[in-house]
Amino acid sequence: MLYYAVLSYKDADKRRRTKWIASGLPVKGNKKKAEGFLQEQRRSFEIPLADQPIAKDGQELFADYLQRWLQVAKTTVAPTTYGSYGGLLRNPIDPWFRKKRITLQGLTASDLQAFYMEQGRRVKPNTVIHYHAVIHRALKYAVKMDLISVNPADKVDRPRKNGYQANFYSESEIAALFAAISDTLIEVPVKLAAFYGLRRSEVMGLRWDAVDFVHNTICIRHTVTGCTIDGQYQIIAADTTKTRSSRRTLPLVPTVREMLLRLKEQQEQNRKICGQSYSREFADYICVNKLGERIRPAYLSSCFSKALEQNHLRHIRFHDLRHQLHYIDGNNANATTAGYVKDLDNLITLYDATVKTGNEALDVILTEKHIQCIKNNIRLSCIADGTHLSFMKAEDIYSLFGNMLDNAIDAVSGLAEEQRVIGLTVKTVGNLVSINEHNYCSAELKFADKLP
Repeated sequence: MLYYAVLSYKDADKRRRTKWIASGLPVKGNKKKAEGFLQEQRRSFEIPLADQPIAKDGQELFADYLQRWLQVAKTTVAPTTYGSYGGLLRNPIDPWFRKKRITLQGLTASDLQAFYMEQGRRVKPNTVIHYHAVIHRALKYAVKMDLISVNPADKVDRPRKNGYQANFYSESEIAALFAAISDTLIEVPVKLAAFYGLRRSEVMGLRWDAVDFVHNTICIRHTVTGCTIDGQYQIIAADTTKTRSSRRTLPLVPTVREMLLRLKEQQEQNRKICGQSYSREFADYICVNKLGERIRPAYLSSCFSKALEQNHLRHIRFHDLRHQLHYIDGNNANATTAGYVKDLDNLITLYDATVKTGNEALDVILTEKHIQCIKNNIRLSCIADGTHLSFMKAEDIYSLFGNMLDNAIDAVSGLAEEQRVIGLTVKTVGNLVSINEHNYCSAELKFADKLP
């Protein structure tokens, strides 16, 4: 049994067609590789020219071409991106060019410039830049398919990006906000967003298996977003983040740890009380209501805005909570936010200790030991490619590197500051994986059978 990538598209006659592409990967033990293969095929797949409708007179309306291109893009981008493209085409791009009856072959840079200038009078420059990005990508594909010889969007100067000024809450405002949302459905997601600087999609995507109460870490690796796709609002859950750097492991500081433990206990009680009425579908998600149903992203934003209005708090967007981390000054915190700010300061220090090697288990143990080294004024230098340890079980990685670094920390803790140094490398040598740890040691070395 092998994995196959199955791609679906519509031909020139609007009939649904499928294309099967063999991956060569056996089903057993290759799920992640197969998912990667599928994504690559989606990105590179192009609808055969025979299935692409072309106007008989060679003068296809630009608006018609954009709708045709959108179906091509659907197979190459994430669902949320496709939904965004569709929304921008639906209003205002398609109506503007359709009304003017501009053809793909007759489209000029002047036409595009006129569109951008008109839109710039009603929306911000950043929004016009989004229009330009979609149009440019669509025309780039037209050049690739030899439908036009040059991309007119290359000749247009896009608007200058407008600066973004985030709104921040002062310590007293944060205290008022936390008081206002206390014991409400949005308390946990709001505090997580403000505390860790998470996006709404990252907060909504947090699951209990991402929280390690033993090693005190929280992993950001799953997102939940809402978008309109082909006219229907959909919730998209994915094991991806907005950018590669957004996939990260953060320290689980005491304030958040206690809050999540209380929430976990509360959800267990709700599950017992509600019985069969409690939803099992989202049992692994942190942000659920009393019936176990996952909170919708739009509902979170709506409740957040209503909470601010009802408690006469200054209006900010939920997204602005991401930047609260960079504003609060621990030296000026009042009594209400003192614990929050203290943990916030610790978080900044601990975040610097986060290690990313490409292996989640190794990241966790190295981050934990790095934090321990920082607290004991020990320098830990690490050059490790964790992808080479994919053959090891997580518990074996924890045990091997935990014991190794514990011994090293014990050995250098009593030494002079310049000798409190630990070095660690993980690399391949030929077909072998080499793990090397070195540190100073003041104790006398003892050998048995010529081995220390």
